[in-house]
Amino acid sequence: MGHRKAYDGPDQPCYIRVMTIAIAHHWQPITDLPENWQVMADPTLPVLAEEWRKGREAVGDSSEIRRFNAELLREVAIETGLIEGLYSIDRGTTETLIRMGLIKEELAQGIIDRSPDEIMPILEDQHSATEGLFDFVKQKRDLDISYIKELHAHLTRHQPSTTALTTDGRRVEIPLLRGEWKAQPNNPRREDGSIHEYCPPEHVATEMDRLVEMHLAHEAAGVAPDVSAAWLHHRFTQIHPFQDGNGRVARSLASLVFLRAGWFILNVSRDERDNYIRALETADAGNDQDLFSLFGKIQGEFFSRAIDVLGDLDIKSIIKKSIRENLNHDIDIIFSDIIEVTEKYFKSKPAIVSCDHASLLYNGLPTPANTTIRLFAHQIGRYRKDYLGGFIYLDKEGRLYPYTFNRGDRSNVNIAIERGVKLGELSQLSGWVKLQLRFLILEWERHR
Repeated sequence: MGHRKAYDGPDQPCYIRVMTIAIAHHWQPITDLPENWQVMADPTLPVLAEEWRKGREAVGDSSEIRRFNAELLREVAIETGLIEGLYSIDRGTTETLIRMGLIKEELAQGIIDRSPDEIMPILEDQHSATEGLFDFVKQKRDLDISYIKELHAHLTRHQPSTTALTTDGRRVEIPLLRGEWKAQPNNPRREDGSIHEYCPPEHVATEMDRLVEMHLAHEAAGVAPDVSAAWLHHRFTQIHPFQDGNGRVARSLASLVFLRAGWFILNVSRDERDNYIRALETADAGNDQDLFSLFGKIQGEFFSRAIDVLGDLDIKSIIKKSIRENLNHDIDIIFSDIIEVTEKYFKSKPAIVSCDHASLLYNGLPTPANTTIRLFAHQIGRYRKDYLGGFIYLDKEGRLYPYTFNRGDRSNVNIAIERGVKLGELSQLSGWVKLQLRFLILEWERHR
């Protein structure tokens, strides 16, 4: 598993007392960005970010975009604990939870290593803490110590303790100080028995102040988001200021940098865990490039996924346009058929009735002339020259209706809502039209 404790699962213990043991990595105060950080930034990410921004503006607040963001949030909430070893959830169940939501009943159906009652509160804490990052960015607050402690307390709200080692190598549980700097060393042991040193408790406050100060200077200088996020994440894990939960906080802090830039929250999946740990160890040795590249790669993958969603929306828009055009074509055919049926119907009756297209007023608004048919009775028995009513298609409802005229106001119509039919359900047009013509004649006679 390696010696890093950038992840903070229970298999990475802290020590209650200083042990006389070989030290594989000596702690050093954090350092600033390398002077050549500009060449380490991924030049394609700003281009992808601009395409994403333009695409989002074009499609607006679509349900597909909202679903994409919601699923990403749930994915991060699940994966951030998985790579820590806080719990184990099989891939199929993970995909279900991402798609359907954090539902305990769905979790219970999966292959898990703890009870759903234990895992679900942790997932919910991680989900709500990640949601809180968006609120923090919207408030345009500068990162400070109080928020970092608040974030830690939120992420570990349902974690009462952490694992520690006694001097004789026994694992014991000690209370977790939520939102407070560590009171004891938390140096992990390597497989060979040596330890990897993090910042001693007595230096944590000073180092964290330096971390925030340097980060704010990076923001003011316009450091590339992938570089700034990776640097902040790594230097935070070098300090390891909390007894446990440092990996989750580090990824959240990196996400803040990305969100401020309009990019995506950081998601290190179980598949990237080994690369992630190796990149952190390389950065411990003084080379940040691998971590910068990894964070850039992860962002690039999410931009690619998001742009795929925009592409799907473009295709859906074309399909909808095609459907509308076909529907308009179908409506033209249907209205021609209605006129043909009507004319044949009255040819067999002792009546002279003609049809035409005309815009009328319905609820004070004009109807489209091409989807409104008006029936004019030139003669029915001894009655002459009067409007019988007609047929109208309402696009909003997608239904075809008969209508009658108001006797006192021929410009307004009464639509027989209860007699309407959806075009897709209109399998017997001729029979339906004849029924409505009989209805129109009876209504016209009743109101004379």
